[in-house]
Amino acid sequence: MEVLDHEPWGWSLLVDDGRLLLDVHVSHGPVSSSLVIALDDTERTAYRTEGRAYLHRLAAQVQDSAPLAAGSASPYRARDLTAEVGPELTRKVVAWRERHATGTDTSG
Repeated sequence: MEVLDHEPWGWSLLVDDGRLLLDVHVSHGPVSSSLVIALDDTERTAYRTEGRAYLHRLAAQVQDSAPLAAGSASPYRARDLTAEVGPELTRKVVAWRERHATGTDTSG
């Protein structure tokens, strides 16, 4: 698993065995958490075409769908992979942030 891109307090994009994973910071009132989805074929194509702008829109769609709310009908809720990949993903994102904050990562 490797971090490809990151928007502070918004989202992180990772690759894991060929899957593109989008970790979205979701906040609803006093509740906030992450929701991780694997980009489907349509989303992958849109990302390749539009880049970060697409990820911003997709993350906003996830947020606006209220996937953490009780009784939510969010289509992203059923796609949530947080339980499967959450701990490793969190370690990777934290390490990525630390490298970029200290300037020790020269890979871009």
